Amino acid sequence: MAQQFERRFINDYIRENLIDRHYQVRQWLGKLPAGSEDAVNQPIGRWADLIVFDPFSVTIIEAKLYPDPKAIGQLEVYSQMFVQTPRFQQYWKLPIKKVLLTTRLDDDIKTSADLHNIEYKIFRPSWIEFWEKRKFRL
Repeated sequence: MAQQFERRFINDYIRENLIDRHYQVRQWLGKLPAGSEDAVNQPIGRWADLIVFDPFSVTIIEAKLYPDPKAIGQLEVYSQMFVQTPRFQQYWKLPIKKVLLTTRLDDDIKTSADLHNIEYKIFRPSWIEFWEKRKFRL
C-alpha cells in the first residue's frame, strides 16, 4: 500500500514539475555480467525512483513520503551505479545531481544531505495531509 502512495507522490511531482522534460521512472541501475541478459539480472540491481535527463546534467531522484536517512546512501550508490549502466552510456560524462524528494523537513537528514551534496526538496501535494493523518494517527 505504501508503494502505491509513493508512486502517486512521484506521478504528482512529475505532473507539476517535469511535464516538459525527458525523464524515466523506476529505472534499474548497474552493470551486467558478461554475456548475461538484462531481465535476468534486474532483481539483483538497484532501482532509482526517477531520473531526469537534461542537456547538460542528469538528476537522480529518490522519493520518500517521510524523510528517511537511508535515502542518502541510496542516492550515493545510485550515482555510482548510473555510470556503470550500459543503456545510459551516452550520459556517463554528464554531471550527476542527486535529489531527496520528501514531504517534510527533517533538519538532521537535510544536514546530512547537504554534506553529501544532495538537494533536499520538499513537495506536498494536497493529499499528503490526509495520508499523514492516516499513517501517523494524527
